[in-house]
Amino acid sequence: MKVEHIFLSILNRGIASAWMIILVILFRFLIKIEPKNFRYILWGLVGIRLACPFLPESRLSLVPSAEIIPESVIYSSVPEINSGITKVDEAINPIISAAMPDGAEEYSPSLPSIMGVAAIIWLVGMVCMLAYFFIGNLRIKKRVRTAMHLRDNIWLCDQVKSPFVFGVIHPKIYLPSGLERSQFDCMIAHENVHLKHHDHWWKIIGFLILAVYWFHPLVWISYYLFCKDIEFACDECVVRNMGVEEKKEYSRILLSFSVKGRTVFNGPLAFGENDVKKRIGAILSGKQPGLSTLLCSVGLCIVMAICFFTNPVSHVLDMNDISDMNIGTGIPQIVYGDAHILVMNGSFGLIQYDLDQQKIENRIPYTELEDLGIEYLNARASQNGEIIYMSNYDDSDFRYQYHLKSKKISKYSLDEMPEFYYVAKLNSDDPDENYLKGDEKIDLGDSFYYLRVKNDGSMSGLQIVWKYKDGNVDIMDVF
Repeated sequence: MKVEHIFLSILNRGIASAWMIILVILFRFLIKIEPKNFRYILWGLVGIRLACPFLPESRLSLVPSAEIIPESVIYSSVPEINSGITKVDEAINPIISAAMPDGAEEYSPSLPSIMGVAAIIWLVGMVCMLAYFFIGNLRIKKRVRTAMHLRDNIWLCDQVKSPFVFGVIHPKIYLPSGLERSQFDCMIAHENVHLKHHDHWWKIIGFLILAVYWFHPLVWISYYLFCKDIEFACDECVVRNMGVEEKKEYSRILLSFSVKGRTVFNGPLAFGENDVKKRIGAILSGKQPGLSTLLCSVGLCIVMAICFFTNPVSHVLDMNDISDMNIGTGIPQIVYGDAHILVMNGSFGLIQYDLDQQKIENRIPYTELEDLGIEYLNARASQNGEIIYMSNYDDSDFRYQYHLKSKKISKYSLDEMPEFYYVAKLNSDDPDENYLKGDEKIDLGDSFYYLRVKNDGSMSGLQIVWKYKDGNVDIMDVF
């Protein structure tokens, strides 16, 4: 897989995840989610959504589209988005088209180069983020190399101003030297809760996700809030069984070891960081959540998982009728073709075939065309192949247009007849044994391809024959 495809997949995943991120942020500020550990679950769902390339589909999903920027945009001269919201597409796509230079269809290589440059910038940014992470950890390791072992996994260090957990496989707790007994007990309790929750792992995983999505502002905000919520949840667990005076003492110690100007983006889990004033306020005013609050928090997590952790159900192509279908009065006709896409029509309706993936990308069956009032399809393509105009065979008034990128049909009235795509004629007299050969071809200069079907007329035997000047031949089964 090329880096452009990987970047496009990451970009689409980031855009689709934005809906969930926005709601989690809103819920975090507007709804009292208790206990704080439930915030872990919500941020965990966000993290999985960003990290996992394959997610379950659901009819209850409220994500408009899982692929807002289609993969075909890499090869398209005029890009379009497919947000899943028709009004948005209709508003934005004309602006994108208008921004492209005149005659952009003649410079199709330009867009792949743009995507390639964007992918390289993304890779460079990700490498810089990872370098920042590793250099920061090396500095911390250098700072604590003079630490003295106290007991178990606890170390004392004169270079440490606030306690923190550092390490992955065998994490250690580093404390400042010269602590009082009450300070020591509070800090150890706090850092042990971090270890119990495996927060030192989750923060690293979160930063790695941030490194991949460094270009996404909402992911930066998510990671920042996630780091805060780690500390809120840890405090909540530590003071759960404390009395009022003990909570006041814990808050006093927290305030005395607060670290000013410390960044949460790259560093270990420190005792006195991340909104100390708000943490103290939550500690002193904290109450055990009631049953109704607990049930609402559980319900919120379930709703978020069903509606935003899943993708919308993709369009399922119905091919059950193809095996029994005959080619009819003639071999299917080519409407448009290039090195990546082939569009043809026949008794099966209209088919969009992906030559790179060697699979049918979409199909408009005749039952759907008949609902539009088209009994026998007359289809012509725009010169760049991005729009297929459709009408009845005996009607020159093209009333509908099909967009290859968005895979949507819309009504259309042509003010003037456009310049249609021209399909070359196949002049080769070489017979294909046991096959009926079409009389149309797509000429690509160094190669060409055409359609053929078995002599028995079975549509399931339709094939694409691709011939090269060097004599090599590729054969693809359409169905």
